[in-house]
Amino acid sequence: TIPSGVTSIGSNFMNSCSAFNQPITIPNSVTSIGASFMGYCYAFNQPLTLPNSITSIGNSFMYNCHALSTIIYNASVYPTDSNSLSANIDIKKSSTFSVKVYGTGRTGLMSALPNRTSTPFRYLVDGGSV
Repeated sequence: TIPSGVTSIGSNFMNSCSAFNQPITIPNSVTSIGASFMGYCYAFNQPLTLPNSITSIGNSFMYNCHALSTIIYNASVYPTDSNSLSANIDIKKSSTFSVKVYGTGRTGLMSALPNRTSTPFRYLVDGGSV
């Protein structure tokens, strides 16, 4: 649990927590997320909820989170670097690998990180508003 009152999440937050698999809700008090947020959290497949209070997101957002399946994205700023939401999956083992994106910021995220035609990128699916 990230307590209310926290205003920023620094770089490398939970980086390499490869076995972590609990839902995360970022509180409305958070305005910035540093680089490499939850990088290499291979097993994480729980919902991640980002509030509309976020004003900046660093590079490599959710980099190498192989099992990520759901983001509830209410922020109006988006990561745009090529490492954010990259999966590095073996396409021989998975013909379809997608992340469902919900929330008020979903269309902006899908525009900032469009579906890419080559690996290692994920296919983003519009899940609608929540």
